[in-house]
Amino acid sequence: MSVAAVLRLKARYLHIPIKLSAEKAMVILRRADNAALVTYFEAAIGEDHDYDFLACWDGKDQVGTDLELEIRGGAVEWQTWPQSNEKLPACPAAVAVPARPRWHFTCERGWLNDPNGLFYYQGVYHLFFQHSPFTLQWTNRNMCWGHAVSRDLLHWQELAPAIVPDETGLCWSGGALLDHQNATGLQTDEHPPILLFYTAAGTFAPQPVPFTQAMAYSCDGGWTFRKYQGNPVIGPLQQESRDPKVVYYPPGRFWVMVLFIAWRGENAQFAWFRSDDLLNWHLLQELEVEKNGECPDFFTLTDSAGELKWVFMTASGTYQIGQFDGRGFQPETPWRSLRADWGQNGLYAVQTWSNAPAGRCILIGWLRSEPYPGAAFSQQMTLPLELALQDDADRGYCLTARPVAEFQDLPGVGSTDFQPGLSADSYHVWLNTSRTADFTLCIRSGKLQFSARKQTLLWGDDEFLLPPDSSLELEIVVDTMSWEVFLDGGRQLLAVSQLAIDCDRAVGLTADPDDVRWFRVKALV
Repeated sequence: MSVAAVLRLKARYLHIPIKLSAEKAMVILRRADNAALVTYFEAAIGEDHDYDFLACWDGKDQVGTDLELEIRGGAVEWQTWPQSNEKLPACPAAVAVPARPRWHFTCERGWLNDPNGLFYYQGVYHLFFQHSPFTLQWTNRNMCWGHAVSRDLLHWQELAPAIVPDETGLCWSGGALLDHQNATGLQTDEHPPILLFYTAAGTFAPQPVPFTQAMAYSCDGGWTFRKYQGNPVIGPLQQESRDPKVVYYPPGRFWVMVLFIAWRGENAQFAWFRSDDLLNWHLLQELEVEKNGECPDFFTLTDSAGELKWVFMTASGTYQIGQFDGRGFQPETPWRSLRADWGQNGLYAVQTWSNAPAGRCILIGWLRSEPYPGAAFSQQMTLPLELALQDDADRGYCLTARPVAEFQDLPGVGSTDFQPGLSADSYHVWLNTSRTADFTLCIRSGKLQFSARKQTLLWGDDEFLLPPDSSLELEIVVDTMSWEVFLDGGRQLLAVSQLAIDCDRAVGLTADPDDVRWFRVKALV
């Protein structure tokens, strides 16, 4: 079934009632005067009196125009969709909305996953993310790049989506780069062009086309973006080749793109490309990785002797450290992982900020979560994490990740008692115990246990076997909907979602005091 009509956009925001149990329909909007495609999305659309949340489409560039509305796949009462110049409440008035995470980014409404295009410029951290404004579940039918900004990595302001689907496809994951040299020739004022490299997922366009790699750019410091007219910058390769990450290689004065090419059974194929102008690219190297794929990152860190090392990382936080000579990456370590093997949820699609100040290397990931009952949003990011390169005689090179200094400096109410009597929505905890005795740490509805007999940390049915050379020194961050446990000085991270809507907010530690080297709790205020 298909519906065709004309919709007059009288205000900036068009609100679409979403009923998650309803039949899905494809909605396509074109300008009535020239048939130019404006946007398209798939959604389970409800009625004005029966919906789970109101999705919000920002039509700021189309106010006062007539739009051709095409709906494929079901009868929809589009005539009653509210329009307004201010966003309407996301949930019906009768719905009890759960508390959002305090220190973990969530989008205002809809779904988020992979962090994309991270960059820092003029005191502002920019976070882009895979965003489906019209559903609370993952879908490959809607993705645009959501956009949020922060000056401290903890308090975020969400802006309008930066890049949205067009005839070339949905906007899938990628990276960002500041073109300080104006190699693209796109600069128009004092700001260097800020480039977003993304995958145009053409299979899901109204008229399907192949996947390509594309670019959008900003000339105003990163606040608005337009798509490069010469797209694609890399044409079709393998089906669903995706996730471009671009970095500068100073010795050669050129740029390098790392791209996920395809799955080869359980293995993943990646490729490195080179460009002298950020617009034209040619192949340098291909590499096959066992079992770990998608969302590559490629960045540098300096060791204690001042030697520069390159880090190649995949979506799951699995990485190798080595050298890059402009022709290819040569690993010097075995594969290691920041993410501990811990259930199905947790850290994924990790990426580092480009142009971070003072030489910092800051990483964030998608903290995969269960649905949040009654919420108009789904999923969250991890805390921003500071990466460092460790080199020790026994382990060789490895990475450590800990909450950024901005989080460490948050004010709070502290206690070192086993039963501190604190009650808060979020906590920062430090615990160091012997590996010869059990303990149980309870915070909100979560319970973390250690079994000395099995030498495992337990969370529900999930177990993590401690490496033989690992200390039981834990740094733990508990937010309203998550636990992040930094183990062994930050060499591994156990990240889990927890739904704690109505629960005891206190902290309790059960352990033999003789086995506890230190225990400190800070209730964040």
